[in-house]
Amino acid sequence: MRKLYFAFLTLTGIFLLASQSLLAQEQNLTWDYPLKPGMPEWKNLLSHKAMVDACQIPVNTLPTLSTDRLVELCLSFPLFFTMGAFNNLQEGFEQVSTECTGFQELFKRPDAGKVLLRLYQSLDPKNVEYLQTPLERGLYKQKIFFLEFILSQKIIIDNFTEGEIRMLLSETLIKLEDKAKFKYSTYGTLTTSFIMCKVLENKNYGEFKALITRNNSYLIFSKTVMLSDLNMIDELKSLVKNYLSV
Repeated sequence: MRKLYFAFLTLTGIFLLASQSLLAQEQNLTWDYPLKPGMPEWKNLLSHKAMVDACQIPVNTLPTLSTDRLVELCLSFPLFFTMGAFNNLQEGFEQVSTECTGFQELFKRPDAGKVLLRLYQSLDPKNVEYLQTPLERGLYKQKIFFLEFILSQKIIIDNFTEGEIRMLLSETLIKLEDKAKFKYSTYGTLTTSFIMCKVLENKNYGEFKALITRNNSYLIFSKTVMLSDLNMIDELKSLVKNYLSV
């Protein structure tokens, strides 16, 4: 009888632990920012610091989030748009990423690059044609824009294999072609070209180094995302094609 009793307690304990684990997984799969711009409560946040504090993912939640979910939370960070309020977009992104605990966690994940690349390959610029409202179309374009900005960061590029680098660069060529077909603005294609620039720079590609020597605009673009000449996009595309042909 005593053995049966202890066996019952053991099974009960296992059941409770499993239930708690499943509950935690379910909560983390559905976790979202409790406050967002547009909500009535958001108006009560009277300072930027108050907004940042309201948008933090709880520290005990971060490690339990899947990398896929973490990426989605970073992309939907309510203050991501504030990156445009700084001297340049790269400076703005660096500030935003320090304010969001989600980015700090993402940059530590060894599979971050793989998840980001897989998501990038799944997003098709032409899908804006199937969305009903200007808001939906704008949000879809914004998601690609934000995702490309994350992919362009050195901390992500450094962890890619050569095969993944080639997949990423191939995808940027596809994205630029599709964005041109579906009339994305120059601003909307900026981050696609920025990935190209940052990858070629990171790989220390000889043709890109020579290009920077001839034209300082590429160095400025690499540091600030400020494009001084639209012809630079075509030149970057040409360099990427050369890189991929080897």
